[in-house]
Amino acid sequence: MIRVLFFIITFFAVSNVYSQRPIMRPVGGGESYEVVTDSMLRHEKYLYTDAEIRPSFLGGQDNFDLFVKKNLRYPIKAIKNNTQGKVTLSFIVERSGRLTHIAVMRGIGDGCDEEAVRLLKKSSKWSPGKIHDIPVRTQTSIGIKFLVSN
Repeated sequence: MIRVLFFIITFFAVSNVYSQRPIMRPVGGGESYEVVTDSMLRHEKYLYTDAEIRPSFLGGQDNFDLFVKKNLRYPIKAIKNNTQGKVTLSFIVERSGRLTHIAVMRGIGDGCDEEAVRLLKKSSKWSPGKIHDIPVRTQTSIGIKFLVSN
């Protein structure tokens, strides 16, 4: 009886490990690879930059543009100095959709950089990046345009 029970437990343990979908993940600049399984994706803190499904603002780019239009407060100093351009922000979309590590990659100054960060912090949760339909931490970037209109 104990042998049968041992066989059943071993069978389910081995079948669970081998039923995982393997993923090849680059290591050390992409010259070598390691195998990652679904369960590893669910529990790890690894940061991806290129997920199968990219993170996105809930509702898509059109909703993000609408959110920016509604909430952007053009800095007075930027208006006075006629500062225009695009602020590029880098950030991490966590598996929960929360945004962390927001940083300015390329700014234009006069308060626009700070306003872009404030705006992104104010945004709702995003749809996280996914690999094999499993949410993963993903680093991404986005640009916010500042244009002075007459």
